[in-house]
Amino acid sequence: MVRKILKIFPLFFVLMFTSSVLNFLSSKTKFQEKKNTTLVKPPFGHVPITKATKTHLYIYMGNKVKFDNPQGMAVTRLKSWDDTTTTDDDVIVTVYGVNSGQNLILYNTSLYTLGVYGLAEKGKEMLSNPKGIAADESGNVYVADTGNRRIAHLYNSGKSLIYKGEIGSGKLKNPQQVAIDKDGNIYVTDSELNEVIKFSQNGELLFSFNNGNELVFPDGIIIFDSRDKWYYYRENCFIIIDKNNKRIQKFNGNWKLQKKIEGKDFGYPDCFLAYGAGDYYGNIYITDMKNNTIHKFDKNLNYITSFGKRGKGSGEFIEPRGICIWKRFGQVFIAEKEGAQYFCCLLYTSDA
Repeated sequence: MVRKILKIFPLFFVLMFTSSVLNFLSSKTKFQEKKNTTLVKPPFGHVPITKATKTHLYIYMGNKVKFDNPQGMAVTRLKSWDDTTTTDDDVIVTVYGVNSGQNLILYNTSLYTLGVYGLAEKGKEMLSNPKGIAADESGNVYVADTGNRRIAHLYNSGKSLIYKGEIGSGKLKNPQQVAIDKDGNIYVTDSELNEVIKFSQNGELLFSFNNGNELVFPDGIIIFDSRDKWYYYRENCFIIIDKNNKRIQKFNGNWKLQKKIEGKDFGYPDCFLAYGAGDYYGNIYITDMKNNTIHKFDKNLNYITSFGKRGKGSGEFIEPRGICIWKRFGQVFIAEKEGAQYFCCLLYTSDA
């Protein structure tokens, strides 16, 4: 199958897609970015806008929604959107973003429309200071609802997000970020308990991990699952950001420590490592709010490079935080203090 990516118009944490499919990854187009990175901005002919700002958000949402402490991001491809008669829609994904200051979730409801969860919800349906978010292809969305000390379970029918219930209430103290495996199990970092806690889809507490105080204020979490179709190495492992957002640790599938690295080890002693995501080849991307940059590591946590500096220009960020990657095509979405950016991984595969 020829590798394709749809023309994309990003807005805040979601994408407004056009109807044209293009042969992006197989083209010989010159990219705008010539930095020491494999993250590149698609040319204008492919994507007219790759950096969404508060002006774009105002045009589409008016005063209802404003950038207010953006946090986690998640991306998936919904089964309910799949047209089995064609492969041209294989690149259409759903992107979710947390707007923590307004207690909202933003997401695309179609190729052209934007949905918001949290404006009309009441009671238990309301979020409080949400942070991390994870989603699967079946429509399940899990939000680290930090202020309510729980995981909020939402469901995307393909048209809208609805509240399904809560997980971990009474068991969690300060949930930060969340991830899910291919069995649908939910993993939560809790910075007050100093643990990663695993729940079943039904909310049953399966286990908690610290292992001799190896975790210190855990925050970010990435799961690499060997059953993931779009993961080359087929290895089970967990990546955890902890130690006041200055350290990254890798654990194998049995939670045995493989490696740890701190900001000072790769030249950034004064850092704030916020969120992370992994790509098809197991590379790890970590946002650094303090240094306005993205750090990249290989699958063994060997440092590769850092990309970006403070600013509003090309290849620049202002406090990047949430990041997610659609592994199949290498689409990368990054939230900033007052906007969002869209990149592609330059070297990639997307064949089934």
